[in-house]
Amino acid sequence: MSLTQAHLEIARALGVGIVPATDTPGAAELPVAEMIFSVAASWPREMQQQLAGSLEFVDTLSQNLFGEGVAQLDAYTLATFVELLADSADLRPFWVPFRTLVVLNYYGLPEGYEPLGLPGPSIDSGGFTADGEPAAAA
Repeated sequence: MSLTQAHLEIARALGVGIVPATDTPGAAELPVAEMIFSVAASWPREMQQQLAGSLEFVDTLSQNLFGEGVAQLDAYTLATFVELLADSADLRPFWVPFRTLVVLNYYGLPEGYEPLGLPGPSIDSGGFTADGEPAAAA
């Protein structure tokens, strides 16, 4: 089993539930899901299968609860569903890393960090010191 376009759509919809559009773009307006899948492409096949299986499980859960897959849920129902996922101890091994990847990828993009007044990623230039100043590049 490999990650498919259907898996990408589920991931994109979940991203919307985590970072919805407000006065700034949400996760759906940025390539957040695509960035996650780009990272997942480097994972061992077993980990990719776990991600695919988890996305399929979550989509089936959505269908069972709401009669529609995750990608078809309206904004209110999606927010409710994401809350259910976040509160489920059984889904924590999937949800916590997935949510973390969404947030890290979202706030790693200029549209995510600039409205907050953050300087953006600095890993290529040595990071930031404890006082918040850019470190000298090595």
